[in-house]
This record gives sequence, C-alpha cells and structure tokens, in this order.
Amino acid sequence: MFTLTPSAFGGPTRIRIDGDLSIYQVSEARDAFVALLPLNADAWQLDLAGIGDFDSAGLQLLLVIQRTLSQGGSPVTVVDAAPAVRETLALLRLESLFPNARIED
Repeated sequence: MFTLTPSAFGGPTRIRIDGDLSIYQVSEARDAFVALLPLNADAWQLDLAGIGDFDSAGLQLLLVIQRTLSQGGSPVTVVDAAPAVRETLALLRLESLFPNARIED
C-alpha cells in the first residue's frame, strides 16, 4: 500500500500510495502508515497516482499523513493524484489542501 523511496541527491523523500483508500481499507492503510513511523526527511512528496477507490475516509487519512509528515518542519508536496482523488477534492472544494494535485476543468 505504501512505498517509501528515500531521497536521492538531497531531494525529497517520496511516499507513494497504491490501492483503494476508502472506508473499507482506511484502517488497514492507517496501520501500514503507522508501521513506517517515525519518519524523518528534509522534504516529502506524496505520490497519489496509484489510488483507486477514494472517499472522505481516505481524504481524512491523507490529511493525517500530510500533518504527520509536516510536523517536523519538512514541506510536503503532492506530485500526482489519481482522478478519484482530484474529483473528491473538487467536490469538497478542498483543492487548496493539496495544491499540486491539479484539478482539471
């Protein structure tokens, strides 16, 4: 579910999330994320391109992940987002929470 790619040449550390992130999988996904802790990096990238089914429970987990990663003062950016993620963010008008997850018109 979570793939952690360490930073290369001083770049950001990337976390890629693959699979569904809905109410049915969010508990398992949370446990998988917690298993990665503690995490330390100068900067983070969230790659959300591999997310399939996505709902508000998945969004809540993404917000927790974003907050957890940024608590150490490291910036967090989104490098890509699956259509389901972009659609949910647009529907809830939360695009500003993940500004690099471009919402297409």
